[in-house]
Amino acid sequence: MKSPRAVRFAFQPLYSLHTGGVVAHEALARPGQGTVPELLTEARREGRLAEVDLGLAIAAVRQDETALPLHLNLSARTLAAPAAMYDDLLAELGDAGRRTRDVVLEIGPPFAPLPADRALAGMRTLTELGFRLALDGLGRGDLPLGLLVDAPVDLVKLDRTVLRGLPDDQASVAVVEALLHYTNRTGTRLVATGVETDAQLDAVRGLGVRIAQGNLLAPPTAAGPAPALLTRPQQTTRAPGPAQCVGDFLRPATTLPESATCDEVREVLAAADAPSGVVGVDELNRPRWSVDRTRFLVAVTGPYGHALHAKRPAARLADT
Repeated sequence: MKSPRAVRFAFQPLYSLHTGGVVAHEALARPGQGTVPELLTEARREGRLAEVDLGLAIAAVRQDETALPLHLNLSARTLAAPAAMYDDLLAELGDAGRRTRDVVLEIGPPFAPLPADRALAGMRTLTELGFRLALDGLGRGDLPLGLLVDAPVDLVKLDRTVLRGLPDDQASVAVVEALLHYTNRTGTRLVATGVETDAQLDAVRGLGVRIAQGNLLAPPTAAGPAPALLTRPQQTTRAPGPAQCVGDFLRPATTLPESATCDEVREVLAAADAPSGVVGVDELNRPRWSVDRTRFLVAVTGPYGHALHAKRPAARLADT
């Protein structure tokens, strides 16, 4: 079997359709021969599925050169692995100067081979280790609705097979609307994956999806960062109306007390669909400093960044 160390990775960004910025990168394994499902199938036959699955995640961390939140893929079957199996991944993240809170583990199909209670126990173990979770392949895999209801996840990723029907297929529109209602009620985020056409992008934007991923926006790349901003304009066929004012494009600033620590600011800026910055305010809500998201994350996630800044005031890395 090919070692996970020999597998290369491409990284594909997830974009906020609200701000246009990159909110995370997903690591996509590229074996020298065969495919990832074939690699995992062979590992399962040898009784090494969790070892190889987590080995791929470790290799992805080694090859990642970004400071943004990182998405790693795991098979649902790996949820049955004991917590000790994650020790090497935790050590690799520590060596890379990353916290588990900055990592989203995308749990993908098949779900059926693992009893729901065991899958939920595995997810709870991962959240106790500090990881954030996503359910991947919704619409393509065999995810039971009961597991969707109970799973402690932050994100749900809608498969490209559903998006193919947009914008004209009303059944596809209804599915997206239903999932948006679910995520809005549960405080989770819906991610549209596999966006390939302008019509699909316009449709998911119009329906209210706030995070998207796909080759139309930026393909996976192993060399250099993806475009930092989504530049594709929203298309519209509506008759032109009154000119918009600058105020129409504004939204309230994200604020924290001026005494906030770097850890507290980092928690806000590392979240999905995070703001582009944070403003520190005093007890009278007067601005005292501001933090730029990109510069701040680079400072606190670089070598020794967490040790140097974590518990100290964020104002030391802010602009007055």
